[in-house]
Amino acid sequence: MMKLFSTDSICYGWLCKQSYLYLQYGKYDSALVLLQALHGLLVNDTQVLKMLCYASTRAKRFDLAQAYLAKLANNPAFEPAKWPQYYLLYSQVLHAVNESSRAQAMLAHYQEEKSQEEKSQQQINAPEKEQPSAVN
Repeated sequence: MMKLFSTDSICYGWLCKQSYLYLQYGKYDSALVLLQALHGLLVNDTQVLKMLCYASTRAKRFDLAQAYLAKLANNPAFEPAKWPQYYLLYSQVLHAVNESSRAQAMLAHYQEEKSQEEKSQQQINAPEKEQPSAVN
């Protein structure tokens, strides 16, 4: 019997790119279907989980969004400090389901992370003070 799909025959790159394009063009439900299929194959992939969080939020599937955000937070490979938008997205979802106090806490956390990110970026971009050279 011939398999329609197998892990050997599916092009993960195509699924990822196609779902990204759907997200870019506002076709969130279509992106969600592809991303859920991709997530079934790549369960612990943080990039797929991030895209699932975004797609489910934009598709107004807040129950799914909360589940994917929780799954992302529990993924050992995920570092929220490297993706502060996590807190902003979670804040939007919580606000949509009328959990205002938790939404405000997440938003405050996002603002704190963003502020720290900007400070570190300024330190990187600031020209180093020239050290006086030793005169012989």
